Amino acid sequence: MANIKHDSQNRLVMLQDELDQIMAEFLRPHQERYSPGSRSLDVPVDIYETEEAIHVRAEMPGMTAEDVELFISRDLLSIEGGKKPTYPADNPKFLNLEREFGKFKRDVGLSKPVDVPNIRATLENGVLCVALPKISDRRGKRKRIPVRETASTDK
Repeated sequence: MANIKHDSQNRLVMLQDELDQIMAEFLRPHQERYSPGSRSLDVPVDIYETEEAIHVRAEMPGMTAEDVELFISRDLLSIEGGKKPTYPADNPKFLNLEREFGKFKRDVGLSKPVDVPNIRATLENGVLCVALPKISDRRGKRKRIPVRETASTDK
């Protein structure tokens, strides 16, 4: 019986802690909560495959090619960068802030090997388009290796 009472008390304490955190977040000043750079950006990505390539499209409104970096390592494409606010004042008092700013990193797993030197990326109208040409995976395929006869040498 004492064990049940102890478990109930623990659950109530955990619930109280969670409510305290929710209230602290709610009561924190609006400007601090939604200030530019206060969190990382979400980058929506579409991935599709054609016979020739894997295609990645990412929404990046308001960004330039200088704001974005692409890296590839084996079967992973990394999209990194940042979106900076463009306001005339250094520290404006926002009445409403729905646009997002800050750093981002998005990793995209690749299901097939790609031809790294021929990857092409463009940024147009706020959409990053990356074309990753596929190559055939030669690992694991059986291939005959010729054996040549050589003359034996006596020592």
